[in-house]
Amino acid sequence: MLRSVLAISAALLVLGSTPASAAPGDLDHSFGAGGKVTLSLARDGSQGNAIAVQPDGRILIGGWAYGKGFAVVRLLRDGSLDPSFGDDGVVTTNFPTGPAVVTDLALGARGRIVAAGFSEAWVAIARYRPDGSLDPTFGRDGIVLARYRNSPTGAEGLALEPDGGVIVVGTAADRRWVVARFSAAGRPVRRFGAGGWATVNFGSGEEGARDVALTTNGRIVVAGAGAQHLALARFRPDGTLDPQFGGGDGTVVAGGPVRSTASALALLPGGGLFTAGHAGSTFQVRRFLPSGRPDRAYGTGGTASGPAIQGLAFDVAAEGGGAAIVVGSQYEDFTVARYLRDGSLDPSFGDHGVVHTRFPNYGPAESAALMPNGRVVVVGQSGERIGVARYED
Repeated sequence: MLRSVLAISAALLVLGSTPASAAPGDLDHSFGAGGKVTLSLARDGSQGNAIAVQPDGRILIGGWAYGKGFAVVRLLRDGSLDPSFGDDGVVTTNFPTGPAVVTDLALGARGRIVAAGFSEAWVAIARYRPDGSLDPTFGRDGIVLARYRNSPTGAEGLALEPDGGVIVVGTAADRRWVVARFSAAGRPVRRFGAGGWATVNFGSGEEGARDVALTTNGRIVVAGAGAQHLALARFRPDGTLDPQFGGGDGTVVAGGPVRSTASALALLPGGGLFTAGHAGSTFQVRRFLPSGRPDRAYGTGGTASGPAIQGLAFDVAAEGGGAAIVVGSQYEDFTVARYLRDGSLDPSFGDHGVVHTRFPNYGPAESAALMPNGRVVVVGQSGERIGVARYED
């Protein structure tokens, strides 16, 4: 069995009950060992980039295992590997194009799991059944490979349509943002954009699409960097830019005195959105109205206020009531911050709104999700291993 071959430290040797004095932001001692789990999926290294939580509380992690391609892991609520998924909780998928990395994953209907990323110079997508086996009704034997006009292309963000369609975003070799749309069967939707691809080019400077989300009326919102600053774009269902967003051309560039980017976004129930990223070497969290204009009621002019958090932010999860959990890295540790509805740091969470968690051999937090009970679970790196931490709410 895989568990006997891989050095997987599921960290269950010191399980204990949650201390009576546990406070929001404390590690959840009912998870793994003292709130942490480490996983090694291959002798020469593995990586965790994405996390999602099933309605039953089981935790999905997407990333990479050296020499084995896509890696998807499922943990039980207590942090142990789920023996009903794949080979003792682990699934790996090789692609014919070469090494492959999961950058994002999402839960679909009937318990299916969709993972997206890249394999060499190709967008790579795989869909799995609830037991971890590839879904043969998707693409070719469960996988899809695609690229924009034969240009090296990779997927950074993923969203699922209500009918099971798949939207991925990334960046082409010429630095333009690309959005690809596939049917529930994994076929390109040719009526979207040009042959299944929509694009936007912000001009000179660093560019890259990092995340995507779908509004309730089918608009596609993309976040990343454009012209060396945080940028947004919104597309209509046919792949054309939505003129009702931003300055009339469907785009927003939020400039400033230093370079900035949006690494992640989260939609709010009313159509507004959070972005998380960094300006220079400082966390930057912003809230926008549905129109793409800054939400001036949030923080300072739409940007979260409070003491600066030095480091890089990589993901954001929206909580009920307008709060946001933002994760990233400061000095190569897991950094988790909680912002209140008004954009200020939550003084009841961790140390004045911020928690730092160190794993052996260091590494950043890459992605966050909320458990059904509101606790925060985060995946990232622990040297050449995957690190997972769960926090009290």
